[in-house]
Amino acid sequence: DEQKLEWLNSEYFKELPADELLLLITPLWIKAGLITESDIKENNQYLVDVVELFKSRMHRTIDFVDLAGFCFRDPEDYDEKARKKHWKPEAAELLRTLADRFDALDEYTEETTEDALRVLSEETEVGAGKLIHPTRLATSGLSFGPGLFEMLVLLGQKRVVRRMRKAVEIIEKGSV
Repeated sequence: DEQKLEWLNSEYFKELPADELLLLITPLWIKAGLITESDIKENNQYLVDVVELFKSRMHRTIDFVDLAGFCFRDPEDYDEKARKKHWKPEAAELLRTLADRFDALDEYTEETTEDALRVLSEETEVGAGKLIHPTRLATSGLSFGPGLFEMLVLLGQKRVVRRMRKAVEIIEKGSV
């Protein structure tokens, strides 16, 4: 029963320390061109953090390639269904403002990013989801994944702001 085996494997991933699981994942990331051998030494903590963020959501080792690739390179494609749903013209201004607020944060943490998003939500009187979904899509290219604020902190302030601003350009060009 393949479904049962995948579930069992996911339970194993959850229990395995991220640094040990990383040993199984790095050859796949290298083969996919997401990292190099030198990244294993130079960026080891980041790689461990990526594994830690994703391990409770994965069923197979290949899932770490398919679903965590955005941690290593900017999205080139964005989930089409999510683009049509979440990247309406009004999303551009919300993303621009949120990117500016993220960029201005002195401390870039889960708490400060969530606070910035929620304050903007209140100020503009739009539901938080109208910011959360476009932000997730802009930063990962996907409509699902790990917790948004954990993901934003892992990716880092400059990378997140750059990706959000790129999304604003895409939305404004009308290529959604």
